[in-house]
Amino acid sequence: MRAEIAEQCNKLYGTKYGPEDINDCDGCRTEGGRLFSGCKTCLIRKCAKDKGLENCACCSEYACEQLLKFFAMEPEAKERLDRIKSKRQ
Repeated sequence: MRAEIAEQCNKLYGTKYGPEDINDCDGCRTEGGRLFSGCKTCLIRKCAKDKGLENCACCSEYACEQLLKFFAMEPEAKERLDRIKSKRQ
């Protein structure tokens, strides 16, 4: 299963993960827990953490250039964050 997930990530995101890079994850906001290897270098995650935000929908700069690039690959993420943002306004 890890090999399949690595293959899908590589296909969708242009990464070079192997099965050994795929692990269980406790979510993007985890501190000291299990974290997917790609999240350790995620610029979006780092930005939200540096700003002390729960998620990007809480940011005054939503949606920034970095997110727009991500949304091009993951339109469902945009839909979810747009829903969160609309509930906060």
